[in-house]
Amino acid sequence: MLSQPSLSTQTGDNTNDSNNNTIITIEKPRAYQLELLRESIDGNSICILPTGTGKTLLACLLIDQLLHQNDKKEYMGDEYFLSSKCSCCISDQKKPPTNGPPDKKKLTKKIFFLVPTTALRKQQQEAIFKYFYKRECSKMKIKKDFTIDSSKSWNVIVSTPQILLNALQSQIISFEDILLLVFDEAHHATKDHPYVKLMRDYYHNNKPIDPSLLAYNFNFLKDRQPIELPKILGLTATPASQSLYKTSLNEHTLFLRKAKLEFSLDASIKVPYDYMEEMKKHVNNPRQHSVAYSSKSELIEPLNALKTFHSYHNFRDISVDDIEKNYRELGLIGSLIIISLICELDVFESFKSFYPIFNLNQPIEFSSMNEINSSPFISDKVKILFDLVDTYENTNENMRCIIFAERIVHVKAIVKMFRMYRKFIPLNCKELIGSSVMSRQAQATVVKEFSHTTRLLVATKAGEEGLNISKCSLVVQFDICNTTREHIQSMGRARHELSRYVVLYDKDDYSQIIMLTNMGNNERSIIVDTALEELKEYIKSEKVIITNDTQEDIEPLISSIENLSDDEEIEKKDTYIPKPIRYEGPKDNNNVKLFVSQMIINSNGKEEMTALLTFGEIQYPFEVTMHPLWLKLFPCGFITVTKSEYEKLIAFYMRLCRIIYNNYALKDYFYGDGRFYLVLPSCRGNQPRDVIDWNVIYTFEKELSQSEKDYPQSMTILDHLRLGVRVPIDYFIVTTYNKDFYAPNYIDESSTPLESFEKQGSTITYQSYLKDRYEIMCDSNQPMLSAYSLKYHRYVMLIPEFCKPTSLRIDFIESLRAVFKTSNEGTLMSLVEQTLVAHDLKNQMFPSCGYINLSELRNAITHRTSQNLDTNYERYEFFGDTILKYAVVLDIVLRFPFENMKFYNEEKTAKVSNSNLRKLAQKLSIMDFFIETQYYHHNVAGIAFSKSEQEASVKGKKVRADIIESLIGLVGKHSIEEGVKLARDLKLVKKQNFIADKFILNSNPEYVKRIIENTIPDIEKNAKELERIIGYKFKNILYAYYTLIHPSVDIGFNVNYETLEFVGDAVLDLYVSRTMFHNFYLDQSEMHTFRSNFVRNTALEKIAKDFRIDQLLFVKKDLKLKAKSISDVMEALIGAVALDSNLDWDKITDLMELSIFSPKLRDWLEGIETYENEKLLKSPKQELNKVINIKVRLKKYKNKDMFKFCLPVDPLLA
Repeated sequence: MLSQPSLSTQTGDNTNDSNNNTIITIEKPRAYQLELLRESIDGNSICILPTGTGKTLLACLLIDQLLHQNDKKEYMGDEYFLSSKCSCCISDQKKPPTNGPPDKKKLTKKIFFLVPTTALRKQQQEAIFKYFYKRECSKMKIKKDFTIDSSKSWNVIVSTPQILLNALQSQIISFEDILLLVFDEAHHATKDHPYVKLMRDYYHNNKPIDPSLLAYNFNFLKDRQPIELPKILGLTATPASQSLYKTSLNEHTLFLRKAKLEFSLDASIKVPYDYMEEMKKHVNNPRQHSVAYSSKSELIEPLNALKTFHSYHNFRDISVDDIEKNYRELGLIGSLIIISLICELDVFESFKSFYPIFNLNQPIEFSSMNEINSSPFISDKVKILFDLVDTYENTNENMRCIIFAERIVHVKAIVKMFRMYRKFIPLNCKELIGSSVMSRQAQATVVKEFSHTTRLLVATKAGEEGLNISKCSLVVQFDICNTTREHIQSMGRARHELSRYVVLYDKDDYSQIIMLTNMGNNERSIIVDTALEELKEYIKSEKVIITNDTQEDIEPLISSIENLSDDEEIEKKDTYIPKPIRYEGPKDNNNVKLFVSQMIINSNGKEEMTALLTFGEIQYPFEVTMHPLWLKLFPCGFITVTKSEYEKLIAFYMRLCRIIYNNYALKDYFYGDGRFYLVLPSCRGNQPRDVIDWNVIYTFEKELSQSEKDYPQSMTILDHLRLGVRVPIDYFIVTTYNKDFYAPNYIDESSTPLESFEKQGSTITYQSYLKDRYEIMCDSNQPMLSAYSLKYHRYVMLIPEFCKPTSLRIDFIESLRAVFKTSNEGTLMSLVEQTLVAHDLKNQMFPSCGYINLSELRNAITHRTSQNLDTNYERYEFFGDTILKYAVVLDIVLRFPFENMKFYNEEKTAKVSNSNLRKLAQKLSIMDFFIETQYYHHNVAGIAFSKSEQEASVKGKKVRADIIESLIGLVGKHSIEEGVKLARDLKLVKKQNFIADKFILNSNPEYVKRIIENTIPDIEKNAKELERIIGYKFKNILYAYYTLIHPSVDIGFNVNYETLEFVGDAVLDLYVSRTMFHNFYLDQSEMHTFRSNFVRNTALEKIAKDFRIDQLLFVKKDLKLKAKSISDVMEALIGAVALDSNLDWDKITDLMELSIFSPKLRDWLEGIETYENEKLLKSPKQELNKVINIKVRLKKYKNKDMFKFCLPVDPLLA
């Protein structure tokens, strides 16, 4: 039998300093671990096992297999791994058969167990050592000092990926000398994590070369020697995390993230299908409860006193918002503790002068729970926390409790408040926070004490992952988790058999209720909403007896502190470069069908071709010529097609996408390598559209139609995603027919990259040459955008590479493709998917509206972060906002014509407020169709990502209201009447028809007219003069009378211009907004600015004074008119004409364009034109946007001389 020192890896170094007689008990592998072992031997795998089910043991089993079996694909058998000895100690008769003599080269290869942080190394090193020490293995030589060298004295090392990268770059070790790479916490393999860099630079670039490539005699391929790649094993409990602000579509999003993880590690995700039930028996699922509290305190005086106290002392290190949040979370005492901690001051005594009722003496002490519950200075949330701990402490002997809080200051404040209660002093409450504030040694001490003397621990997220304490029986989540990963990790700390997991949530916060609901939407998280008193009864009825740990129990736990993550560390989020998206159906389903989703791109340059593009990954065959693309060349990014061809393309792509989602296969299109290819040939021709071989489109569409016979047409992509159907797509392949890379005009084609590279000699690799040499201006987020030119009757397909300057670099190169990674690759939904979402929304809301274009509807529900162009819902939202206010104002005035302004304003605010529109959007489930990227926390149809809880909450509420206004703007773009009708259908407007064919402001107009004329004798003369100035003859002169009467003239019957001004303000805003929307391509903020320039008080006052309208106004004697009053008269004039003409927009347009507003309007329009031209010089992309909107820019107006500045048509569209 080998002694322990024989496992030493370096001369004089011992792997374990404990006594040789120490008995190490190693648990035998379970059936589900052996199942995953067999899967891992067959190929690269990412094994998913919950916390506490033996992921490290699985890695040890695979290492054992590779060290003792020459052929690593031949499984050594369950009996071997269940035995207490490895093959080193088995007699020759009992050794499993081998395939020949030992492979000496293999015996010198190294096994790397990679951990994401330095802190995890020691813990995993000890676990691996204990396994092989118990089995008395002589072949395993583990390295203790974590430094990589080329000696033969070790073959297993626990390391961080960055250390391995440094060793490979310094050529201390060669990649072909690696036998196995184990990625612990494999979910970290995202973005530019060292896990990804290692795989990209050394694994993917050394994959076997496709034999067909060798025929091209590339120099860089001739020098490339194939190497034997290491086996890959990934270990994780949470392969992909998602925000708890998810929609029904996030199941699909989670699957896409798993696919990215598979792509990065070149491995398949594995779970124990056959022994799933056995695995579940070893997963500790604590009883989960949610307890509600209220953050709305009836005592506002303490909060106001705190704000005054903060303002008086000018505490710069803490904001007023933080003061308010701390008060609602912890109460007055907790807020003062936080101020004293941050500002390092004793604030309790000085605060009494600001709030004398606060009469607690220092140090504050509580002697009973009744005293705590009756205190007005402790929040409802903290009282519930005290009550829980007190009940648990009374019921359970030697209880162990962990409380997780999000903020460090909250942790410190809670600890101090616990120490104020005399009964909790024996619990020895301690804090555990991240290494940015607390040293590793201090953390280790706290963990050791928690296993022995400390019974109550308050921790930040530093303790959510890695606290391996089996005797913790109560975990309280003080702040609700933001992601599924946080929830699973914190719940995993409750390791006792009878443990409970309690989540506190704010019943007044709708977002927290949504998060709590989503938290319980999986098998492991059945959370029961429990009242506090009921939960206390549960705790009392079930006692949990926990004995103190012995010193032998404590020592192994000290190393577990290394697993703590930093408190300030931000969870890495996935961006998506789709390669394999594997089917995750039942294990016995071997008929996995492979497809490719493709998009057509083309240029009008010398090299015409058809390439394929999808989802943020662009792939090119190596033999093609690569050229840098420049933003100024964007006009080359068009394909012009006829209307029928355009419709055929859209139908083709939508049907193809539906077939793919429904797992249909066209066997004739499969290639020998098992991938699904569809090559679209290009035809040489003079016309841009001739590059597409339309016969292929027609043929393929027919075959798709035949495969679609049994497919229920009523089911949409959205329906499938809601049902959780996986996307059975394996590879996204880009191929070309004519092998030519597209090259726009006006670029330097004097030499190709390959020719330039060959001139460099052999001192640099072709891959590194391309990385250093080329920075391509390209954006592959949106495969294809479309627009329509009314004048030339052409549909234009816009190629996104030419729309937005995005840095693009080569990510890695393998076999037939170079994969490029953009700096803006977050958008997950392709154009086809977005169009399908828009299609579903149209069927739900606009089933009979033929004028609704799917491309426009897609823009109207798309957030600005999801588009490459400035085409998103914001312009529609701006326009829809004015239409909605116009409709609401008329609805109120026509239904209640005799009310005062206070009533009007209150009614208007209630109808158009964000809260009212948000409720409407929620009722209609509008957000199920909202398209955006991963940047915000609210519901999306793409992927969810949180910047911060506060920002997410604000954004989510605002966006829901914006989408309603955007849809109104979309419909109103075609006709204002249609926009008003949609507002009426949405129950925002009640009156069925807006009719003002008679005077509406008084039920007895003739009587009111006599009173006005008797009271103001000159009113008729001034009204006639007003008609002459504006060139409009009033049908009912009373509207002119009302316009000229200031509210200071008390005639009674609400006879003044206020109601007309209320209407005119809405009409003027709508006219100005419509003019900008249909004539200029301005973004939302620019339209706000220019609208304000026209409708502001000073501008309207100048018009009134220029035409002496202010002198026609009747006011109270000696009253000096202000600019606001004069501008109100101008708005009242517009309202008077609108109502008198029965809302005839031709009459309103004449007033604006041909009357007194015309000079101001001309100057205003010319100012916008000048601004746009100056902006175009700075951003050529805006020129492209103008081309896209050419339909609306060619709109004809009555005064043609005023509107001669419409954009000239681009020659490409001629």
